[in-house]
Amino acid sequence: MRVSIKMSSPSPLKTHKRTNITLLVWFSIFFLIISVISANVFVVVIGGKHVYSQTDIKEIANQVYIKKENILASRGLIVDADHNVLAEDVITYKIILYLDESRKGVNNKPAYVVDINATAQALAPILDMEEHAILQLLNQDLYQTELGVKGKNLSLNQKNEIMALDLPGIEFQTMVSRNYPYGEFASHLIGFAQYDDASKSNTGRMGIEANFNTMLTGQNGYRHYQSDISGFHYKDMYNQQEDAVDGNTVVLTLDRRIQETLELAIKQTQENVNAYQTWALVMEVDTGRILAWGQTPGFDPNTMNIDDYDNVISQGVFEPGSTMKSFVYATAIDKGRYNGQATYASGAFHMGVSNGLPIQVASASQASTTIYNANRRDWGIVNFDRAFSVSLNTAIATLLTNNISVRDYEQYMDRFGFFKKTDIVGVLENNGVKAFRYPIEMITSGYGQGSSMTTLQLMQAYSAIFNDGVMVKPKIVDAILDGKTGLTLQEFPTEIVSMPIQASTAKEVQRLMTTTAKEGTARYYGIPDVSIMGKTGTAHLIGPNGYYKDRTLNSVVIGLPADQPKISVFYGFIAPGGITPARENEPIKTLLRKIAMVYHLSDQGPDDEDVEAVETQVLDMPHFINQKVSLFEQFALEHAMHYTLLGDGDRIIETSFDGLDKLLNTSHVFIKTNQPLTTMVDLKGLSKKEVQMFAQLSQLELEIEGEGWVIEQSLAAHETLDGETISVVCSLNPPDF
Repeated sequence: MRVSIKMSSPSPLKTHKRTNITLLVWFSIFFLIISVISANVFVVVIGGKHVYSQTDIKEIANQVYIKKENILASRGLIVDADHNVLAEDVITYKIILYLDESRKGVNNKPAYVVDINATAQALAPILDMEEHAILQLLNQDLYQTELGVKGKNLSLNQKNEIMALDLPGIEFQTMVSRNYPYGEFASHLIGFAQYDDASKSNTGRMGIEANFNTMLTGQNGYRHYQSDISGFHYKDMYNQQEDAVDGNTVVLTLDRRIQETLELAIKQTQENVNAYQTWALVMEVDTGRILAWGQTPGFDPNTMNIDDYDNVISQGVFEPGSTMKSFVYATAIDKGRYNGQATYASGAFHMGVSNGLPIQVASASQASTTIYNANRRDWGIVNFDRAFSVSLNTAIATLLTNNISVRDYEQYMDRFGFFKKTDIVGVLENNGVKAFRYPIEMITSGYGQGSSMTTLQLMQAYSAIFNDGVMVKPKIVDAILDGKTGLTLQEFPTEIVSMPIQASTAKEVQRLMTTTAKEGTARYYGIPDVSIMGKTGTAHLIGPNGYYKDRTLNSVVIGLPADQPKISVFYGFIAPGGITPARENEPIKTLLRKIAMVYHLSDQGPDDEDVEAVETQVLDMPHFINQKVSLFEQFALEHAMHYTLLGDGDRIIETSFDGLDKLLNTSHVFIKTNQPLTTMVDLKGLSKKEVQMFAQLSQLELEIEGEGWVIEQSLAAHETLDGETISVVCSLNPPDF
């Protein structure tokens, strides 16, 4: 029997009910998970703790930083004509000490100064500070502190030495300091730059540093990165960087060899005559390039021992005295109204006035004023050529009233550029004062009294006389170079200002100045190396209550060589009255000799030379330590080197040029051998610096007096050394040894 069973399908109502239950279960589970997560997030955000582990999330979060680090740009270099660095940036460090005990590091380690006594004791010798001074700063109720001047500009060695102590709470801020390798070297011209906290870079405050600040200033870069409180950098996380752009290089026209000699000379003058101020300028005649520029008192920009911020050569105005007489003579010659052989009575010039202009009258009774020569000396009947060489004021007054008019002279002063800025690039200037209103001023301006000007104006005007009538603008900056590539961005070519006089006029004034240097007032400055031309000046200094009675300005303008001037020199000093050129000429002559030597200026012709000139070379120096003396002697012979052997040994144990890869063959070097030095060497003619090298290498006790080159030594050459102190005397103007 077949049984048939019929199955019925679930009703739609039941199926729908079961589905709803499943969805409800899954929704409940999802809601529970979301609720737990939300609750955990809520607790973390509000409470700062992880629910499951009870970890303090705030503490961890506070130890992770997005840091911004400056990438410091280097300020551009200032270099001389041979690219010797005169100003540069150096990286230094500032120490910061954290005092707040709430400052913690990773794993809750202290990130503050824990033991102030131990910290002060450890830092004192490294920073050259007194321990109690550091303790005083660490005992303050502050979050952090610094350690004053001694805590800034730290070297890398100092930083590393402090870091090696592994003391908590110490960090360093990188700084950029400005360094001037030559110290007091054209300091009022170059100026200085100082670190500016706002820009995190050095900013020019004076001189070339300030006037070329935009060119010299680089652009700092930056780096954003993620790190913890200890400074650990998470390299795989957030990092953004923009590189720094270094500043450009300013190339000056200065010649280090001439500048160093000038600095030495003006300091010696100041010391010799107790001068209130001394200044000098050396310039190429046909280019206007300034080779040396200096003044005393000066300052070292590394230590900022500065009293006077004025640049005397460009900002200081002075009455030039008789150096102005050249321009009265130039005016008369250029106007065709000069006869050098014509004579006049030189004793006194009686000045009257007609139509507001000065005239010459016959006697003192008719005169409104009488003009005399220096010290009221009457030279009798003289010609005008002779009057120039001995610098007679009465000749100037006669020329201005009888040969030319004061209006002619006024016009030529304007042609020569007096009483207005030269517009030299990179230097601040003053105009000076033209005192030409009253008849007496029109005469006295002819011999440099009443009116005032700057040294730059005077030297620009003299360039027309030395350069056959062509007046060139002085320049101190040669070029601007890209700080990275060294490519030239801007050049400063020679600028011809004008031709205020004819070439024939310039030649005639040159002749007068050459005679003055041979037999007139400039004869004290002659040197055997090369003939010169010159014009001296003496003037009184004006003060708040009129002219000083106890101080005068002595100056001289020199061109060399006399047959065709290539270099011009101004040298002036303000000193107590009574100082004469004859008394104070050695430092100036030293400067002239250096110029003649460096620029190969000589009166000798090829037929007169009995010694072949040695070509100056830069030598790549081999390593001679532990080598045979004979090996060095062969090298020295091949390169015409000057040297002195210390001891009679056959092997070299030390030299004065150790550590130098390159050396000029004209340098005098010392070679210490493996046998002791028993007899004195000949030091005469050596420079003070070379003598100091000798003393260091020989370990002899030397007392060195003076500056320049050796002229005397208490123990003669080849005498037996007895252990006594040896005295050495140097002079800025030594004889030829």
